[in-house]
Amino acid sequence: MEMKGGQKLENVYHVCTDGMSRDILFKDDKDFVKGMNAVAVCKQSSGIVILCFCLMSNHVHFILKGPYEGCVRFIRLYKQRVNLLLGGKNSDISVRQVDTPDYLKNAIAYVLRNPVAARLSVMPGEYRWGSGSCYFADASIHGRRLRKVSSVGIAERRKLFNTREVLPDSFLITDDGLILPQCYVDFKAVESLYRTPAALLYYLARNVDMEAELATGILRKARYSDQELYNSATVLGSSMFRKNGLSHLTIEEKLSLAKALRQRYGISARQLSRLLGIDLRLLQHLF
Repeated sequence: MEMKGGQKLENVYHVCTDGMSRDILFKDDKDFVKGMNAVAVCKQSSGIVILCFCLMSNHVHFILKGPYEGCVRFIRLYKQRVNLLLGGKNSDISVRQVDTPDYLKNAIAYVLRNPVAARLSVMPGEYRWGSGSCYFADASIHGRRLRKVSSVGIAERRKLFNTREVLPDSFLITDDGLILPQCYVDFKAVESLYRTPAALLYYLARNVDMEAELATGILRKARYSDQELYNSATVLGSSMFRKNGLSHLTIEEKLSLAKALRQRYGISARQLSRLLGIDLRLLQHLF
């Protein structure tokens, strides 16, 4: 991806889902593993190129290269697949063209910085649920317990990946069944774009607010991430009602928990609705 600063790009898109209008999607590591593998499966089905991506607890970001129709097909396939696997709901999508190399550098950095923006205690390159670890990284697998897809029987493949899609035999998977993103992300193109690790770090540190955030309102930031609040709600709910998990709470108990969380964290009614699965109108009336 050799490009000059003023060059126009074609067929590159920033694709994301709206994290403000849906339930939490990925609740734990097992959910995230399913979400990560769904990226690999849908990439194979749609034929697009993935430059970078990041999965957050309630929304996802991708920088894709390919025809507009192919990128839309990818995100629709991904939504359908993840909603089926995890019992989620549909959410709105944004597909925005990335038209210059500098915009692309900012867009990739923006996507990779999502865990930092959500106040998670992890560097972009160490966040497991995305492609941050792919770029300018040691390609050695020394000391890592990995196996190739070719070593996994057909029945186990279907159990691990929930698909009949044929995945390349060379794909590497971890002990917990995660396909390494290095196997299907075009990290070489991204390295060519930035040229040096220092340049990537520079763009990561800039923290530029993307134009897409202002134009679509789809990437709004919150003080606390959904993952943090979900964990806190689970602990607080267990303490208040002696029940194991939010799904076991009655609607009255959830409303009481909502009041406690609102008082403790100042959470909006919309976010509480998403966290606890309570009708937004009930919460708006309550508050």
